[in-house]
Amino acid sequence: MKHIILAIAAAIICTSCSVMCCTKSSLKGSVWTCQYGMFVADAGTETVDVTLTFPSAKKFELLFDHNMPPYPAMYMNADGSVDTMPGYSFQYTMKGTYTYKKGILVLTPEEGEPIKAEMVAGKLHSSDIPMADHCIFEKK
Repeated sequence: MKHIILAIAAAIICTSCSVMCCTKSSLKGSVWTCQYGMFVADAGTETVDVTLTFPSAKKFELLFDHNMPPYPAMYMNADGSVDTMPGYSFQYTMKGTYTYKKGILVLTPEEGEPIKAEMVAGKLHSSDIPMADHCIFEKK
C-alpha cells in the first residue's frame, strides 16, 4: 500500500514538473519596455526608451525614443555667460520577424544583424540592442 501511494505521489510530481517545463510563452500581442542612459560628452546623459512589441505571432517592432535635455554650451560668451543648447528628441523603428524557442528570443530585423535575448525570471535580457551595453525588458 505504501509503495502504491509513493508511486502515485512520484507520478503526480513528475507530471506537474514536466507540464511547467513545457509551457510555451506566447509573445504575440505583448509589449516590453527598457530604458537606458547614454553619456554624451560635454552635454550630459541622453535617455533612450526602447519599446518592443509583438503585433503578431511572427513579427516584431522595436521603437527607440531618444531624449536629450537642454545642456550648457561648450563655449563662454565674452561677458562670461554660457548659452544653453536646446535639447532634442528623435525616434526610429526597427521591424522584422522573430523566433522564440526554449527561452531564447531571436529578432531578425529587415536591415541589420539579428538581436538575441534570453528570458530570465520573466524578463528579457539582451546585450545585442544597438548602442546599449545591456538592456532588460519588462513586460507592460
